[in-house]
Amino acid sequence: MGGRMREHSEEQFADGYEFAYRKIFYPFYESFLRQRETLRYLAEYERNQWRSLDELQAIQWEKTTRLLQFCFCIFKVGRTVPEFDIHCIQF
Repeated sequence: MGGRMREHSEEQFADGYEFAYRKIFYPFYESFLRQRETLRYLAEYERNQWRSLDELQAIQWEKTTRLLQFCFCIFKVGRTVPEFDIHCIQF
């Protein structure tokens, strides 16, 4: 009987530790100490995992376009190549 109580107690401890890690320690470490957006990315990936292939490709295209627009503005590629049009890029 004592063995079963110990196993139950260990399971409760493990469940409590998992809860504390997932809900307190990991978010605190990632968001406040490291100042990263890991949890936002994780939530986005969890939302997107059940999307269709077409939806995922649309999301990828939109993000790729935003990245290229950012690069275009930051590095001023368009000023050295006047015929360059970011909207003409196809993958």
